[in-house]
Amino acid sequence: MTLQAENTHWRLRIVPDPEPLNPRDADPLSTWVCWHPRYTLGDSHDYARPQEFLAAITPRVALIFPLYLYDHSGLTVSLDSFLGRAPHAAWDSRQVGFAYVLRSTVRQEYGISRITPIIHDKVRRRVEVEVQEYNQYLHGDIYGFLVEAKSVCDHGMVHYDPVESVWGFYGDDWNVNGLADFLSDEVRPLLQALA
Repeated sequence: MTLQAENTHWRLRIVPDPEPLNPRDADPLSTWVCWHPRYTLGDSHDYARPQEFLAAITPRVALIFPLYLYDHSGLTVSLDSFLGRAPHAAWDSRQVGFAYVLRSTVRQEYGISRITPIIHDKVRRRVEVEVQEYNQYLHGDIYGFLVEAKSVCDHGMVHYDPVESVWGFYGDDWNVNGLADFLSDEVRPLLQALA
């Protein structure tokens, strides 16, 4: 999806990020261990099998959430099973691993000594946000923008000179993902013209 709008001075183009960064490389709260015969998902690890992981990282050590994969016309990851909520899920989905957050990390992150059910829910919601960002990465739902100065030469030809570009905006709601905040007051009205 490429969008563009222009006025007499500027052209704004929003395009898919051609080289998006994997959000798993951006210091997430959780660590993901996955096993799949065809795909490399989540974070790198040395656990040969899920049983080996579960013997080393127990619920006494970490908050552990199952990770499910739906592999049908693209890949989608979830903390909840796809059974009953996605077509063909009985054949095209399965648990592929776990997301976990060490209890010591939770205590440090939230400045607490005891992990209550409320804190557990907060951690789960943060891991769900990480899952959402990873799905946007898998689906190519990451964008950037280019601002170009527009001018007309003596021969009547329109020229566009690059002024600014910023990349790595997840999702296509420009007000929510922060893209709108990066635009100057002169260029921001072009964003509204795209709506």
